[in-house]
Amino acid sequence: MFFEDYKILENKKVVDEDFSDRDVAVMVIQEAVDLYNKEKHSLI
Repeated sequence: MFFEDYKILENKKVVDEDFSDRDVAVMVIQEAVDLYNKEKHSLI
């Protein structure tokens, strides 16, 4: 749990949520890729 330990050092609280299944992960990744493809011209 590196991320939790790292945030503790910053005096920040991390809230863990339940893990989702593979289908949710694929959907989130696809949404991120689609958003990147839509906005990549404005990133440079």
